[in-house]
Amino acid sequence: MDKAFKISYYIMIATMIIFLLFMINTELNDYYNSKEYDELVLINEDSPLVSSFKPLLKEYKGFYISKKVYESLVDMSKSAGRDGILLEIDKAYTSYIDEKTLYNDTIIDLISQGYSSEDAITSVDETMSKADYSEFTTGLAIRFSKQNEDEEGEMLTWLENNAYKYGFVLRYPEDKEDITNVSYRKNQYRYVGVSAANEMYDQNLCLEEYLNLKG
Repeated sequence: MDKAFKISYYIMIATMIIFLLFMINTELNDYYNSKEYDELVLINEDSPLVSSFKPLLKEYKGFYISKKVYESLVDMSKSAGRDGILLEIDKAYTSYIDEKTLYNDTIIDLISQGYSSEDAITSVDETMSKADYSEFTTGLAIRFSKQNEDEEGEMLTWLENNAYKYGFVLRYPEDKEDITNVSYRKNQYRYVGVSAANEMYDQNLCLEEYLNLKG
């Protein structure tokens, strides 16, 4: 290997290292400088998740939620308790990677049970969203559930009549499937803020309709 070739080779290696360090630094800056989504952010197939998003989280009874949601959830839980209702969370914040893994693993599990690939995906899409379209990655979505069906029914009825007072709305209503393009999910709520939640409740609007109305 002559001297000129060695110099060219080392320059090439140094250039590659500098480029990689630049890319790593750029990705880290994007990650650490990312800001929380506004509570009215729309996440769906037409408006997928921003990959650099990093929510500010706070722990609540073993789950993590956006700090924006915490106080309202505490107040709502206390109010439900005064009415004899215990709000139980089944799912809250889930990282993008975990949500993607869960989605894919659930499909694989159904296929192993004898579902066709198409049927497995259709079945999963009725209860889950792909990571790019999942509001659980924002920390603003909460799914409530109980093992006892009667108790769950009472809890969901209470939420239907009271959640809006604390800034939460049913994210995927039964009569809005043609607008949200997501099947009815009776127990998935989304924090949008008290003002917006009251307007949506009073006018029977889903988030897509509300944001369209506001322009």
